Amino acid sequence: MTASQDFLISDTDADLVRRLVDSQFPQYGHLPIEYAATGWDNVMFRIGSDLAARFPRREAALDPQRNEITWLGTVARPLTTGFPEIIHVAESTHSFPYPWTITRWVHGLRAMSVAPQDRTPAAFELGRQLALLHQPAPEGAPVNPYRGLPLSSREDVLLQRIKDAPELAELLPLWNAAIAAPPPAMPRTWCHGDIHPGNYVLGADHTLAALIDFGDLTSGDPAVDLGNAWASFDAQGRELFFASYLENCSPALAADPGLLPRARGWVIATTIAAVLTSDLSTPDFVRMARWAKAQLLDDMAG
Repeated sequence: MTASQDFLISDTDADLVRRLVDSQFPQYGHLPIEYAATGWDNVMFRIGSDLAARFPRREAALDPQRNEITWLGTVARPLTTGFPEIIHVAESTHSFPYPWTITRWVHGLRAMSVAPQDRTPAAFELGRQLALLHQPAPEGAPVNPYRGLPLSSREDVLLQRIKDAPELAELLPLWNAAIAAPPPAMPRTWCHGDIHPGNYVLGADHTLAALIDFGDLTSGDPAVDLGNAWASFDAQGRELFFASYLENCSPALAADPGLLPRARGWVIATTIAAVLTSDLSTPDFVRMARWAKAQLLDDMAG
């Protein structure tokens, strides 16, 4: 096994995970291990009822993992909702060539498993939590090469993806408006970087329980997180989401005239075009991207 290989642990590798956990954290040897979820960059197994082991699936996931290990405690400090606190960082070994982590298990329902119309109870609180998160980032904060930069940095990739999937051309007017929008009023805020229905958790009543997967956290344009509104909610949910965000964010962000156009640009680039042209996309992500596209087109028509 070499460090250049991708997808090193699959949903069927609970025995391997058992050995990896026991070798470095024998205190958890009495707890059962079972597969939990797979994302683009990581695979997760539950350890008992309150912990999880999270493994990078590919080398490209290592820099985001390092940022999460280094910065998550700082970024999550203002939040009043749950998040997957990192408890242990495991070393790479001959059995698995990358570092991996043990985190608190966040109890609840992955929002992606709920129909967009049924996520509305989470919309107001999700807007508030993102407003709390979008604080000025310090010098030395990470910069994600794909998230939170000027949208013009994504244009070449976006236009190529439209060539690969001509159906995306319907979104070009919104993309062009996003590119032409004023730049961020606060260009160095903390951003989650990858907010979408797969990365927040709902309680039994479908209210927000936690934000998860901070691997793409970055300093940059907070609009990158707000594009989630079209991936997550219907028109009613978006209205609640943005009302809450604008009520709770800083005055500079609330007065930013380019915030919403740039948010539309970010959901086009990082959710719709990226998912619909990726070989890694699962059916859940494809449904999410098609929902977001339909919501944007409805907004444009209305």
